[in-house]
Amino acid sequence: MKAKLLAIIAFLSLLVAACGVPTGTISSIKTPQLPTITTVNPSVLVKSYSFNLYFVTQNTFVPVLDIAQVKPDYLLALNLLTSQNPASSSLNNYLLGQALNVIPEAGFFEVSVGNWFFQLSHSEQFLAIGQLVLTLSGISSTNQFYIYNNNALIYLFSLNNTALLYPLTPKDFIPYLS
Repeated sequence: MKAKLLAIIAFLSLLVAACGVPTGTISSIKTPQLPTITTVNPSVLVKSYSFNLYFVTQNTFVPVLDIAQVKPDYLLALNLLTSQNPASSSLNNYLLGQALNVIPEAGFFEVSVGNWFFQLSHSEQFLAIGQLVLTLSGISSTNQFYIYNNNALIYLFSLNNTALLYPLTPKDFIPYLS
């Protein structure tokens, strides 16, 4: 037993000699400052997107700012144009309640209108299509449009009775912006 005790003392002496004896003062370790955690109601952080819908007054196109909770695409804009009256009574919406079939193709939109379109005067046809072209090209990288009825191209005329050439682009309607 004495041999075991001497072996333990010898081991401890070697351990202290190898590691050294601490000198100086012992200081406490500072705990880092933790950030405060704040909970946020997720419904408050809804991202919104703004875009223009185009309506008409006195043969000019008027952009009206609209705000959506989702990134606008051509379907949302088309739905709003065909279902929403402008807030101002001085603005007209020639597309309100009308059926339009808009198909995005590679680099252009193909728009099919119903027979309702031919009940409009030439200037109203121009203004209706201008609403659509200006609105959709504002939210899409696509800015070329072909307008059809029963698979046949429709010829449009500007307000000064000049025939428009296809593809239709926003440039055809920009002179009539307010």
